[in-house]
Amino acid sequence: MLTNSFFQCRALRYDGEDPYRRTPALTRSPHSLAPAASTPQALATVTDRRFFEHLRRNGPSSRAAIAAAAGLSKPTASEAATRLTEAGLISETGQSAGPRGRTAAIYDIAPGYGHTLAVAVTTGRAQLRATDLRGSVVGDYQVSSGTPQTRDQLESALSGLFAEYRRDVSTPCLAAGISQANPVEAAGQAVLSLPNAPFPEGQWNLSERFLGDCRGPVRVDNDVNWAALAERESGAMRGVEDFLMVYVGAGIGASLVMGGEVRRGSHGIAGEIAYLRQNGRSLMERLLDLGITTAGGLSLDMDRYRGLFTEQPDSPAADDFLELLGEAIGNTATLSDPAAVVLSGPLVDCPAFVDRLRVILMPHLLDSSTLVTVSDLGTEGPLAGASLHARDAAVEGIWAEYRR
Repeated sequence: MLTNSFFQCRALRYDGEDPYRRTPALTRSPHSLAPAASTPQALATVTDRRFFEHLRRNGPSSRAAIAAAAGLSKPTASEAATRLTEAGLISETGQSAGPRGRTAAIYDIAPGYGHTLAVAVTTGRAQLRATDLRGSVVGDYQVSSGTPQTRDQLESALSGLFAEYRRDVSTPCLAAGISQANPVEAAGQAVLSLPNAPFPEGQWNLSERFLGDCRGPVRVDNDVNWAALAERESGAMRGVEDFLMVYVGAGIGASLVMGGEVRRGSHGIAGEIAYLRQNGRSLMERLLDLGITTAGGLSLDMDRYRGLFTEQPDSPAADDFLELLGEAIGNTATLSDPAAVVLSGPLVDCPAFVDRLRVILMPHLLDSSTLVTVSDLGTEGPLAGASLHARDAAVEGIWAEYRR
């Protein structure tokens, strides 16, 4: 267990379900995966993927049950089981009684094949979550200080978390997703440094420092982008193609989802609404001028704002904060025309904050039918999004290299 004067650490290790997992699904139906060149090996791979995906979605099954569900003949299913077992992807886990006293072998994803990892870092908090290919959690770790840290303090905290994770989880890392509370290059992995960023201690490459041993791809992205991905897959925006997700915390950020995809822009800084300017000054500069900031004056003090909206939601200080925030969100919505605005961050737990922001925001929205709602996933959204991506990337990597 990691201990120091800056952090309180909690490590959770259990066999359970990721509460924000989605049912594993292919980008396309397994029945539409036939390659252009229908060679025997290519067709066998399509069959094997159907077999494997049934196990991902449904858990341990017999060959006969998988054959019936996936539309395969029993001999074809048996051949797929043999190939997948030889590749180390699945294993026989037991026997079940069948009709007329016969027994059937039960198969499942091989527990030792590997896991995926999600990492989320933001002001005062760091999290790691390892899941298997089905989405079950095999290791969950977090450390929290509640206040900004230096880079050395953050790196020390992460070193402790990674040491615990590596002590507990011995299977290979197949892919990873990293969430950072800073913009990230659209075409790369570099964390971008913007002026007066509220999370300067996170402006370095975590993947190079901690994930050099990951066998598969490691994707770094902004925390609000990851949260938007999770919200669309398993939260309030399921089935919504166009929405604006806004994070209100130590810093202010947003993610634009259009046509079902997170839009990062040419440089990775789409959604950085804290830098919207009026009369030569950014939104963040004007919010900081209100005086409710942490030590050093670079970030907003969420504990004090939570107290303000709990005890004095109609105060002039609350009015000033909401007017500036509502104007910026409204201007962004005017440009992007979302079906919904999703509010996230520590303040959305305060009903008075949400209710008053909704009232102030509505006159700024050109279409009064635009939904203003709250994230279903809360502060877990960035970690959930990074975890979803890592599992998808791991599965795609498996089939890209399968039987080569």
